[in-house]
Amino acid sequence: REPSLPKTRPPGRRSLPPMQPGALVGLAVALGSSSACKPPLRRVDSSFVLAGPLARPCGFARESDIPGRWATLAEELFALLGTHPSEHDARVHQYYLPLYFWLRRLVDERAPGAPAVCVGVQCVQGGGKSTLVSAMEALFRADGGKRCFAASLDDFYLPHDGLERVAREHAGNRLLQVRGNPLTHDIALCVSTLRQLRAQVPGGPAVRVPRFDKSKFDGRGNRAPLEEWAEVAEPQDIILLEGWCLGFRAKPSESPDAGAPFEKSAGVPFERVHVPELEPINAALREFEEIYAQLDALVVVQVGHPRVVYRWRGEAEAQSRAAGRGAMTPKAVERFVDCYMPAYTEYLGALYAASAGAGEAGAVCAGKPQLRFFIDDARIPCAEEVAAGVPGQSN
Repeated sequence: REPSLPKTRPPGRRSLPPMQPGALVGLAVALGSSSACKPPLRRVDSSFVLAGPLARPCGFARESDIPGRWATLAEELFALLGTHPSEHDARVHQYYLPLYFWLRRLVDERAPGAPAVCVGVQCVQGGGKSTLVSAMEALFRADGGKRCFAASLDDFYLPHDGLERVAREHAGNRLLQVRGNPLTHDIALCVSTLRQLRAQVPGGPAVRVPRFDKSKFDGRGNRAPLEEWAEVAEPQDIILLEGWCLGFRAKPSESPDAGAPFEKSAGVPFERVHVPELEPINAALREFEEIYAQLDALVVVQVGHPRVVYRWRGEAEAQSRAAGRGAMTPKAVERFVDCYMPAYTEYLGALYAASAGAGEAGAVCAGKPQLRFFIDDARIPCAEEVAAGVPGQSN
């Protein structure tokens, strides 16, 4: 899904994978370092901001709702992304900034002395989660020096010997011969780390956050040595945890196909293909409830159909190949994504339906703040009928 992690990196700093050809230059560009080479953003087109799908859900109904520091933060994002400042850049003005201010409101509304806000971010593989949370980290730093730390479920994979053990114990299960599906994560370590981050106090001990090196063992990966883990020395204001299967919930064991039928998305049903290979994954999802108990809010970035993952992964591999790096063949990409599609088709529709009624009992983060929206082929918020994966789009 993403390039191999570097050997070391500062706490809370993540690499930005390319979202589409030529769109990003990565987080190697320090905030503001290129702004002197680009013309400043002179004004904000409030009508463009308010026309975005996230405007009202994020609290922007009229021009007076747009903070005066919007243009300054937009310039920081343009420097970060390496793109030309524009008042009509949808990624900046209709996506990252509205979402940032939604998250910032959660931070600002905390009671004095309350622990860090912990927010889950769910989106399918290739949908831009890492890019998104990296931008949020940068915006929090730039806007008053708030501390934001982003982690990924990927960092909590079992070490190599644990992944090999799972593969051996489920030798006939193709879904568990690779990392990624539930049962390949160290849930206890994830929950313990989140609790430590939330309990941090000024002057207290640093918290070590694991890193997973996907390049080890011919790409099968291994947990990085302890000295290469991120070290979080100071209490954070907000913690972001992203993952493609975050929010998936186990179906009742006595009836694996029980539960509400999958909702249609823009007229396209999520095909319910329950297979025996999903049974250990379904059982493993019960432990995910311990993670969900740590979340104060949930962001669900929706697609029209999960089949778009095939194309997005194929594009990423094509970019890697063009850059002279190792890459999977189109057939290998298909086999790779095949290992995750059963979980998508079994659980994603239920998550989408539950997040639509976030206050209902049984939903992840029931009664807590939730933000849900669709993205299009360019990973930009959009109307449901043009979401990525919907028939008629580039799939």
